[in-house]
Amino acid sequence: MKLLSWNCQGLGNPWTVRSLHKIVKDQAPEICFLMETRLDIEGIKYWCRELPYKNKFAVKNPGGGGGLAMLWKEDIRLEVFKFSANQIYAWVTESDGFRWLLTGFYGWPETKDRFKSWLLLSHISSFADGSWMCIGDFNEMLCSMEKLSSRPVSSRQLDAFRDALERCHLADLGFIG
Repeated sequence: MKLLSWNCQGLGNPWTVRSLHKIVKDQAPEICFLMETRLDIEGIKYWCRELPYKNKFAVKNPGGGGGLAMLWKEDIRLEVFKFSANQIYAWVTESDGFRWLLTGFYGWPETKDRFKSWLLLSHISSFADGSWMCIGDFNEMLCSMEKLSSRPVSSRQLDAFRDALERCHLADLGFIG
């Protein structure tokens, strides 16, 4: 099964929608998790109407920014059971009956609030009784080489993220883009 996780930084414009269409066409994911959509469910339905996803779920951030969306194809059995401005939990049941937990996660962007991300991850991990995949944008990195900036990242920040992943038994699968 292919999944796409993309921080689209605003989905309500033609350029971003064209980019999403191209990614979906090229990669053919069965499930898409989008962050920073800045849209409610009606906006997601409008801007994503031509994508091959019959099922759509959106979380609008009351502040106007942010926003999450989970889109999945008709033949995928996905059941959203909990959500907030920073995450969507869903059970995915494969055609052979195998069931696993999918979490679409968007970490707090402000450095001073990152501890909230790690607390939320720990809480989510308590639901993961079996196979669990957590995708999204943690707004943090594991090593300073991931940052394209001359400003160094605090080793405390890096350590806090590594510790959170270890406590939750999560492994970094890497990233593209």
